Parts: sequence; structure tokens; C-alpha cells
Amino acid sequence: MNYTIYIYEKKMAPFFMDNIKEFTKRLGRYCKIQIIPLKKEQDIEKIKQTGGIHCVLTEKGNTFPSEAFADWIHQLEVHGTSSCTFYIHCEPPFEWNEEGCISKLTMAPGLTAAILCEQIYRAYRIIHGQPYHK
Repeated sequence: MNYTIYIYEKKMAPFFMDNIKEFTKRLGRYCKIQIIPLKKEQDIEKIKQTGGIHCVLTEKGNTFPSEAFADWIHQLEVHGTSSCTFYIHCEPPFEWNEEGCISKLTMAPGLTAAILCEQIYRAYRIIHGQPYHK
């Protein structure tokens, strides 16, 4: 599976960038993940619609436990979906398939991206029956 995460944030804190890099490295055995920062609102309009699933992360979206997220990812893969695109603090200029929520709390976009990467990693550990702390 290929993941793309668009994140609208002018400058991401180094702590979040380090965390994202660590989980991107760990995820290398399971999938490919790409983080694309958007620095200006106009950059959002340049996003081209591609195939696969498009999920906007908002505070109003649906929340679900890690096991359900892992099952969702597994079902996408079983049904032949090869790409999943997430949008953090931005909405693409076209229709999306899903609206999810990392937390009902208001968070910095960098923190949301770091948690999303960790949750994708956790999902793959669950899918492959490997241990992961709760």
C-alpha cells in the first residue's frame, strides 16, 4: 500500500518531524509513506485527484479503536486498493471517500501527522499478528 499524507502547516516542529521519520522508517517493511507539506492555502488547489481512497482528518470525523483501523487498512488491501491519501488541516478541491478523526481534541497538524504515522504502524503490527503495546 502507498500512503500519501498532505499536511497544511507553515513550519512543523522538529520533534514531530523526527517522530514521523522514525515511523516512516519502521513502516518501510510494510508500505510506502510520503508526507507532503503544504505551506500556503493556494497549494491545496494544486492537489491532483488520484485513484485510491481519500480521507480527510477533522475533529468532526469518525473515531475508532486501533483494531478497527487495522481492519479498515486490511480490507482496503484485500480489495485491491493500492493507495490511500490523508489530508490533515486541509480539504482537497474534489470529493473524498472518508472523513476520520485522530482525536476530538484540537491538535497541531504536525502532532496529528505523527500520531497518524504511529497508528498506521500499529495497524500493520496488528495485521501481521506482531506484538505492539496498548
